[in-house]
Amino acid sequence: LRVVARDISDFERVLRRRIMTLPGVGDVEANVLLSEERRPGPLG
Repeated sequence: LRVVARDISDFERVLRRRIMTLPGVGDVEANVLLSEERRPGPLG
């Protein structure tokens, strides 16, 4: 699953309110990219 968030607070909110409340989700591991060169075009 790939999640795109505005900032780390937004990511945490999505994780806690959406993903962790899904049936069958008991544990989550997350890798966060802190910076990346922005490239034009769609996400992917």
